[in-house]
Amino acid sequence: MTLPPRENGLMTTPMVTTLVDICRIAACCALVERSALVQIFFEEVVDAEAYVHAKRPGTATSKSNPQTDFKEPGMKVPVSALNDCLDSFTAADEQRSKASTTLFADTGLMGLLCLHNRVLWLANMTSTGERQFYAIVLLLKLFSHLPPSMTVGLLYDIGCQLERSCIKWDLLDGYRDCIVWGISVLEKK
Repeated sequence: MTLPPRENGLMTTPMVTTLVDICRIAACCALVERSALVQIFFEEVVDAEAYVHAKRPGTATSKSNPQTDFKEPGMKVPVSALNDCLDSFTAADEQRSKASTTLFADTGLMGLLCLHNRVLWLANMTSTGERQFYAIVLLLKLFSHLPPSMTVGLLYDIGCQLERSCIKWDLLDGYRDCIVWGISVLEKK
């Protein structure tokens, strides 16, 4: 068996592939049954939210103009591309944020799925926006069950924004080098 090439002691191709995505309808559906085995506890989500807020002092992003466009340390694409992606996602998320939190405590589910489309873990979303701490708690849960040398491919429609935040604010320290980031392009929201 030939193993993938290694860079800095870590594999450059994933040993496993996962997908993070959300579903807003499932939280409102009384027929949805969720196994306790895949459910992330509320306390774990709260801890992840506190972890992210402690690491990230604010939400300001660096805006660039085309004449001073550059690549941020650790990123593979220029700031202009990251900002365009963020602007596009923010506009789409603001449209979805009209979902009422007065009628439902949960606004959706964020799930971590394996390559075979099987749910590994689910986190109840209680905010109107797609906050990064939901993805963080799912990844922390995943890595708590994997050997330290395991390299994980992560597909996420806004993976570039999560990777950017992880680098900028030192999130997922100790695990970041084990993630091969990818963008899932399954749907346009």
